[in-house]
Amino acid sequence: MGELGQRLDLSQPLVSKHLRVLKEAGVVEVEPRARERVYTLRAKRLREMNDWLDRYREIWDERFEALEGLVSAMEQKERSHERRRRKDNR
Repeated sequence: MGELGQRLDLSQPLVSKHLRVLKEAGVVEVEPRARERVYTLRAKRLREMNDWLDRYREIWDERFEALEGLVSAMEQKERSHERRRRKDNR
C-alpha cells in the first residue's frame, strides 16, 4: 500500500480507509501475501455499480441542465436590470 499511497499522493491511513470501503462494497478482493496485501479489482462488480449509477446520472444530468438554464436566465435578467440602471443614471 505504500506504493499506492505514493502514486496517489495519499497518506497510509487514507489509502487503508479507501481500500476497506472498496472491499466492503465488493469492488476489490484482498489476498494476504507475507507482510503485504494484494488487491484485485472485481470488474464485474464495478460494472454492476456503474450500471446502477447510470440511472441516477441521467436524472442528475437533467436537473443540472435545468439549473444551468435557470441560472443563465437569472444572469441575463440581472444584466438587463444593470443596463437599465446605468441608462437611468445618465
